[in-house]
Amino acid sequence: MPEIDTTLQADGNSHQAITAENFTPSGDIAGTAVEKRSVELALVVQSAQSARDFLLNKQWNLLWR
Repeated sequence: MPEIDTTLQADGNSHQAITAENFTPSGDIAGTAVEKRSVELALVVQSAQSARDFLLNKQWNLLWR
C-alpha cells in the first residue's frame, strides 16, 4: 500500500489579486501550470478567509440581539 504524504505544499502566492484576466470566458483558470496553481491556491485561501470572516461577523451580530 502506498504511503500517504500528509504535508501541505504551497506553490504560489496565496494573497495575489484575482482578476478577470486569470480566467477564460468559460470560467476555467487561464495560464501556465505554475500560474494555475497560484490562482487555485489564492482562490482556496481567500475563500476560506471570507467564510471565516462571515461566520465571525454573523456570530458577533447574533450575540448583540
